[in-house]
Amino acid sequence: MKRKNKIKRKEKGVNISNSFFKFFKIESFSGILLISVTILSLLIANSNFHVFYHKFIHLKISIGVGNFKIENSLSHWVNDALMSLFFLLVGLEIKREFLIGELSSFEKAILPVIAAIGGMVVPALIFYIINKNTEFINGWAIPMATDIAFALGILSLSGKKFPLSLKIFLTALATIDDIGGVLVIAIFYTDKIVLTSLLLMIIIFLIMILLNKENVQNPVVYMILGTFLWFFTLKSGIHATVAGILAALSIPARGTINLGKFFREINFLLEKIRKKKLNNLPPLIVAKKTYNEIETIEEVCHKFQPPLLRIEHHLHPWVTFFILPFFAFINAGIHLPHDFSKIFHSSLTIGIVLGLFLGKQIGIFFASFLAVKSGLCKLPNGVNWRMIYGVGVLGGIGFTMSMFINSLAFSDLEVVNLAKEGIFISTIISSIVGILVLRLSLTRENVNKI
Repeated sequence: MKRKNKIKRKEKGVNISNSFFKFFKIESFSGILLISVTILSLLIANSNFHVFYHKFIHLKISIGVGNFKIENSLSHWVNDALMSLFFLLVGLEIKREFLIGELSSFEKAILPVIAAIGGMVVPALIFYIINKNTEFINGWAIPMATDIAFALGILSLSGKKFPLSLKIFLTALATIDDIGGVLVIAIFYTDKIVLTSLLLMIIIFLIMILLNKENVQNPVVYMILGTFLWFFTLKSGIHATVAGILAALSIPARGTINLGKFFREINFLLEKIRKKKLNNLPPLIVAKKTYNEIETIEEVCHKFQPPLLRIEHHLHPWVTFFILPFFAFINAGIHLPHDFSKIFHSSLTIGIVLGLFLGKQIGIFFASFLAVKSGLCKLPNGVNWRMIYGVGVLGGIGFTMSMFINSLAFSDLEVVNLAKEGIFISTIISSIVGILVLRLSLTRENVNKI
């Protein structure tokens, strides 16, 4: 009996590892895709085609009718609308992690939470000290961010097999980082509140929460209401991407049938198919004779799977392979100066580079060190302090979220470009140094293949 239980536990562990490995591969490829698109955008912006590039990203697009009409440039549509879907996915992933994942218990969550807080506070503090008496102070949140896809993509390029627990730690840390980024955007980058729109936004959100409580499962209902939630969030003065997080909180995380009923209904339908004795018949006849049962099986599976997982599953490829690369293409195309030394004449660029590259590694490492040495938590299995330091260095890859906060912090194009240069420099340095540190951190006894 004990042997059977051990086997079951082992199989369960393998399933969890396989699930995360699939996630890691997708995120890693997304990071590599982001790198490629960023390079392409930079090449075009610094070539003879730069005029067409800037015309393209500033192309005016109008959607809606009457009072519900919105006209904006393509870059604004990407940053305000498409990125709302990115934040919807982030919200769904955060909710899932808190319910069943790496943030679902105090023991699991405490180390990445403390590390993430350290990794947000120290970079912001460094930037503030350097820019406190300048016009750039509004960009203090730019170095707070970590780009999970980019960081995992760089980790996968290292050519080494790191412990699964290290990748989970990095993912959990970046998830907490995203929560901090969303709160910063909602609280500090809201200029003027329009009360009527804010009230309508709150009403729609409460309706969505009520539908969740009543276990309304149809994702279309939430998507329609989510669109109105986005519109009134945009009109309220709060950044529209916050609507993505609010919508995610309202999506049901349970199905309409439990595991027992799922098994009973599936077994009943499979037994009906077995009794038809279809073994020697052509495939088309078998498909025709089992059509009703197969459709019912699909309906049962649909009822068992919660909308949260279904929406996340369908949204993930669109965000990973279209929205984030498109965002990078639109926002990464800056004109690079011939003399790179001029970049460091600006306290804005210096604050971002030092905040991301030094601030992240200092904040993440020392916050983790204090948490473990105080007895609050332990290091993940197979992970040593050099690996934690390497993850801290990779935390300096702010990229997507840093560029996004940059677009909210500044309106002057020259200032925006200066900040982007700082983000690029810190991303490159953090990537190279992070890989070197992590490669040196591996020893024979802590290399765990996944």
